[in-house]
Amino acid sequence: MQLLDLPASGALWAYYTRAQVRIEGEEASFAYSWGDKDIAFHTCRTCGCTTHWVGLHATAHLPSGRMGVNARMLDPGVIAWAPIHRLDGADTWKPLGKPLRRPLAEGN
Repeated sequence: MQLLDLPASGALWAYYTRAQVRIEGEEASFAYSWGDKDIAFHTCRTCGCTTHWVGLHATAHLPSGRMGVNARMLDPGVIAWAPIHRLDGADTWKPLGKPLRRPLAEGN
């Protein structure tokens, strides 16, 4: 599991291939895409949280079959010791320092 913390969005994205993830209750979400429509973001119809995104086609920054799961929606024990990679997601998509290797505190 690779985690990417994007504080502005409130999400902590865990990246997987589609084959590695099973989404239950996906019919309870709605999908939204904008711009180049490279990604479909899925949002819960009940609570309004963005639960995951799915790549719709391969791009320079997005390999085919990639998806992200909002790890803040997972049981904390699942991701407690996963390394967190901070990236410049607004411009270069390059790493910002070394991955953090610490247990996630409650509320992270």
